[in-house]
Amino acid sequence: MHKTVKIAAFIGGVLCYAFHSHAQEKTPWTDLSFVRQSEAWLTGNNAAGLKYTPVDTISEISFSGAFNKGSFVNYNQSDQSYSYGGLAESYYRLNKKVVLFGNISYNNFTGKNMGASAWIEPDFAPFNIVEYADTTRGEKSNESYLLTGATSIDLSRKLTIGGKIKYLSANYVKKKDLRHLNMLMDLNLSLGILYQLGTLGEMGLNYNYRKRVEETNFDTYGNTDRTYSTLISWGTFWGQVEGFGSEGFTGENDNNPLVDKTNGLSLQLNLHITPRIRYFNEFTLNKREGYFGVQSDQTIVYTDHSANIYIYKGRLSYRRPKALHQLHLQASNEKLENWKTNYYFDADPASGIDYVKYNTPTKVLLRTNRQIAVEYQLHIDYTDFNPAWSFVAGASYKEREQKVSVYPLYRNQSVNQFIGNLHVKRNIVSDKNQYTFLLGSSLSSGSGTALDAGTYAGSTDNSTNYRSTDFNLYREYEYLTATCITTQAGFKYARLLKQNKIRAFVEVNYERKKAHDIEYSNGNSFNTIRFNIGCSF
Repeated sequence: MHKTVKIAAFIGGVLCYAFHSHAQEKTPWTDLSFVRQSEAWLTGNNAAGLKYTPVDTISEISFSGAFNKGSFVNYNQSDQSYSYGGLAESYYRLNKKVVLFGNISYNNFTGKNMGASAWIEPDFAPFNIVEYADTTRGEKSNESYLLTGATSIDLSRKLTIGGKIKYLSANYVKKKDLRHLNMLMDLNLSLGILYQLGTLGEMGLNYNYRKRVEETNFDTYGNTDRTYSTLISWGTFWGQVEGFGSEGFTGENDNNPLVDKTNGLSLQLNLHITPRIRYFNEFTLNKREGYFGVQSDQTIVYTDHSANIYIYKGRLSYRRPKALHQLHLQASNEKLENWKTNYYFDADPASGIDYVKYNTPTKVLLRTNRQIAVEYQLHIDYTDFNPAWSFVAGASYKEREQKVSVYPLYRNQSVNQFIGNLHVKRNIVSDKNQYTFLLGSSLSSGSGTALDAGTYAGSTDNSTNYRSTDFNLYREYEYLTATCITTQAGFKYARLLKQNKIRAFVEVNYERKKAHDIEYSNGNSFNTIRFNIGCSF
């Protein structure tokens, strides 16, 4: 709790200082999102890159909301939901050597008819906790707070250091039996250095640390004779069924945390090929390790997992007086293994206390996630970091493979998904007014093998107590692989106030998904309306 207060105080100080000093060097139509977009160092992992923030100060405060409704949803999503929140962020150059960044945001989400997974991010978790029946869906809510603070400091003409802290706290609640309350703490730290290579460019290196703890607690309301069962899914919605009781993954008396710790390094190399052409590269290697349960002599650790994560991000920029061309490249690979522990209790003869002992664990999951993406952006006439035209065209390919085994049985799955998108945005400035129009469309489709199940060769006993929720399996597979067309339209109005020192804005966006040849979902469409109101200065 004390750490959270200190972080909030630090970030609040950064923001207040920036807000107080905002009027010193502002151009009326500077857009914060484009400021960040225009400099590759601002989107990398190394906070030392803040030194290249292209404006002395810019801040933005906004309040947003969204309403979602539709029947084409994934197994863990809501067919009717709404959310609202607020955001304040600022870049501020304190002096010639120090640049600061601060961000505070809040979001509140409520979704109807939600069930299935108990995790906030089931795709991130090494295993899933899934409701065994599809009739216990109910309302869920998620309230989250995000605090970010970062700084870069020049130690010399060529050497810069930087640090960033990002703290996320969330509460995730289901309000119908079987109920659950999840409390999330997600802390990210980064420490880095940056060295200028003269006319060749810059090189940077930073250390990444992440600790994520999601604590779960299950309960029922009042007295009931009904038994609630949960599937502990090792993958492909296959695993052991557990009745709600006093012990286990969903034990009423247990607050079992899913703990993740990540350590890694990121290397940056920004090449100045010509005065107008730059090629930014970032290579990241992270090692992820974690467990589910409580580590002590008398409590159970139910699973252990580990993963190696490789990420590449590249940006080739060609800057002209009235146009900015950018080619974004990204590739990632994560290979995760999850092990089920085999434990027993051993009573100490002297004290009579039961201690937890472990035999050799069982490897139950090998999951591989791969992704590659390319995107081209063209920004025309970007006076005051506010382009008149922006064009975006991109394509991405995602692949997920799951190999689940409990000898002598196995269940495998492979999912491939392709997404192509095209967006155009037009900004029209007239005196103290700006009108922004956005149109976009995307196409997604996929393939793979929903389920490949069988028995290992040579085995004679294929009996098992494991069960599955195949209705979730096929619903998720269809959601990821169905041919789906998404269209988007948006409008934003902005006006200058207070002697042109503040830009107030209001924005609304509409998005519609339409899927084809649907079999397992309840429908084929999904609609989203978003609004945003705020000001920048």
